[in-house]
Parts: sequence; structure tokens; C-alpha cells
Amino acid sequence: WQTLTGYTAAELVTIEDWTERAYGARKAIVLADIDALYAMTGPKYEGDYEVRTKSGEVSIWEFSSAPLGRLQDGRRLVISMAMDVTERRSTQRKLSRTKQLLESTGALAKIGGWEVDLANMKLIWTSETFRIAGIDKAVEPALEEGINLFAPAARPVITAAVQAAIDTGTPYNLELPWIDRKGRQLWVITQGYAEMRDGKSVRLYGTIQDITERKRVEARIEQLSGVLHSIRAVMQMVVRERDPQKLLLEACQLLAQTRGYRLVWVGQAEAGSKRVRPAVAAGLDADYLQRITITWDESATGLGPTGTAMRTRHPVTCDDMRTDPRLAPWREAALSSGFASSSSVPMLCGERLFGVLTVYADHPAAFNQEEVTLLGDLASDLAYALQGIEGEAARKQAEAALLKQTEELHAKNTMLERFNAVVVGREMRMIELKREVNELCAKVGEPPRHRIAAIEESTP
Repeated sequence: WQTLTGYTAAELVTIEDWTERAYGARKAIVLADIDALYAMTGPKYEGDYEVRTKSGEVSIWEFSSAPLGRLQDGRRLVISMAMDVTERRSTQRKLSRTKQLLESTGALAKIGGWEVDLANMKLIWTSETFRIAGIDKAVEPALEEGINLFAPAARPVITAAVQAAIDTGTPYNLELPWIDRKGRQLWVITQGYAEMRDGKSVRLYGTIQDITERKRVEARIEQLSGVLHSIRAVMQMVVRERDPQKLLLEACQLLAQTRGYRLVWVGQAEAGSKRVRPAVAAGLDADYLQRITITWDESATGLGPTGTAMRTRHPVTCDDMRTDPRLAPWREAALSSGFASSSSVPMLCGERLFGVLTVYADHPAAFNQEEVTLLGDLASDLAYALQGIEGEAARKQAEAALLKQTEELHAKNTMLERFNAVVVGREMRMIELKREVNELCAKVGEPPRHRIAAIEESTP
């Protein structure tokens, strides 16, 4: 609880403390809800509440409570459990908005209808159902044929649902894969209802709607959410890692693990040549890089995604390695390694190119524009991190050099002070000796033998 809210136990001594901090103006309503929990006789799902944490951030918590009995003094005990569902609800809202958009669009479109007379098993379709099925309206469909239009894996599901509707009148509403007569792979929502007479089903009827586009949108959202999750994991690592080689290797490993890329590697220009040298790699078949040659010139080995991205400093994607002519030098090795598509993005910090990040997928057309853009942003962040590490190393080197110069200067000053002390001491002794000689001469009536200069006289 303290971890989720940021408050300490000392700040949340009573329920009033908690509701005041977490709910503010809604405190009274929440307190009433809490008081009602003491009267429950079994587990209760309370739903979502907006909670303000110590940092001021508003989170959504899902609450469930259950009674634990009574204390000896008669007071009831209740246990409440909360789960932070902020991200989940955000995702659900996004999916809901997408679904609503598609549904409102679908309201303007035709939805196919169908019915089956169970007395003679005659199947009737509307025009839109014929279109979804990819069948000419002149053909009279059969129930078995309608079932067979569902994908093989979905046929047992729809068969069981239809049979339950016939036997017990149970309606169904299913989302299932569908393959029309033309071979198009679709997704449909199929709804079925039974007309009952004297406890028996006499007719089945329902609707069918093509939801392929909605499924594509959902898959796209899931894909981008996965990319963002991977990037977040990499950036958390970048903050703590200060070794350039480890930083790049861990970034590749995280992308391969969290995103499911078949291979992830960073290529850098080899000094003194146009060859691309693998700096780090992670994935299922990193040995692939040892079996191929990639350059960044305009020869055949430089026209692939990695070499072109390094040469042009722009992202390059290959949607299908089976047919892309640019992949000719590596096609056999790539396909044998299970690669089907790839994307290469330059690692740029300002005008400086630190390398090229290349990722491979096991299916064609795996990289849409949004994913490529996000990968490009990540590559730039990695380049910026490498630049920062280099700058930090240069600063430390400059500080070390300055410290060394300071120490050398201090040593020289110390030596000079010692030398000056010796010289000044000797000069002072000579002046004292001269004075003593002059004083002895004066005692015997002789003139002074040494003349002491004014500067010597002023010496303390």
C-alpha cells in the first residue's frame, strides 16, 4: 500500500487520514462506502476508485473486500485488497474507443443476416452475407457449407454453439476467423438465436459481420504497446549502464526478449574499409552474421537495409526477404535462419553516426511505420547515451590531467620554497658573520673590514 501510494505508515494512521489524502473532496462518499463494508456477509467486488498518491498523480485502483469475522469486543474485521489498474484501464479505454469508432462506422454498413428452417434445414442468406462469404447470390448455400467457411480451428466452436442453440435455445455471440470462398482470411462476429415452439427449436437466425479491420486495429495497438514496453525496458537500462559495449548488448538482448525479434544487432563501420562490423548481437541465430558480408558502399553487399541505412542515414525496411531483390546476396542464409523481414535504423546523435540498429522478424511485413519510427527514436536515444558516456569519460580524463598538473605544480612550489629557504638562510648567516667581524675590529680600534649593503641591512 505504501509502495503504491508513496505515503508512509505514519502518514496513514487512520482511515480518515487515508481518505483525506487519497480522495479529497470525495472523502465523505468513500467513507460511507467503507462503512457499508462492515455489514457485508461475504466477499464483495467494489469496482474502481480514483486515488491520488502522495506525488499528486491520480491512479485507478480496483477494490475487493471480504469479512474476517469479529474481534472479542464485537467489532467487525474487514480485509480490503486493491490493485493498480491504471494502465489496464487506459488500454481498455483505447480499445473501447477503437471499438466504438468501428461500431459507429459499421452502423452505416450492411450487416449480413441468415436463418435456418430446422424442419427442412434450408439456409437463407441476405445479400451482405453472400458478399462476406465471397459467394455468388445465385448459389443456394447449405448449412454445412456455411460452417465450413469458418477457419478449421473455429469449426468445432461454431458447431458446438449451433448445436447448443438447437438443443437448448442458448444464444451465442462469437468472434471467429473466417475464410471466404475466394480465400480471403477474415474475422467475423456471428450471432445466433433460436425460435422456440413448445420447448423445441424450430428456427435459427442471426447476423454475421466482417470485423477484420477492427481485429487489425487491435493487433496494431497490441503491437505498438509491445514496442513501447520494450523501449521503456531499454531506457531504464540506459540510465544505469555506463559501459558502451554492455549498453548496446543489453539493449539488443532486451529487444529480442521483450519484443520477440528473431535477431537484433548493432553494426558499425569498420575502420579503414567500407565493411559493416557486427558490434553486438542477440537473438536465436546470431551466427548468421558470421556467415555473411555486409558493406555500406554501393556494391551488391551494400544495397541491403543495414548498408543503405548506414550510407543514407535513413531507416530502411525489407517487408519480404523471399522476394526483395536487394536481399539477393543474403537471401539463402536469411531464410535458412528463419528471417522473413527486417528493419534497419541509423543511430544518430546530431551529425555523428554511431552505427545501425537492425532487427529481424519471422514473418513478412512485420514492421509498420509506427514501429519503425519508435525504433528510430530508440536508436537516437542509444546514440545520445553513447555520446554522453564518451563525454563523461573525456571529462574524467581532463579532470585527471588537471589533477596531475596541479600535483606537479605543488611539488615544484615545495621544492622552490625549500631552495629559497636554504639560500636566504645562507645569506643571513653571511651578514651576521660580517657584523661580528666589524664589531671585533671596532673593539681593537681598527676600521670595519666589511661593508654591509643597505639591502642586507634591511633583511630581517
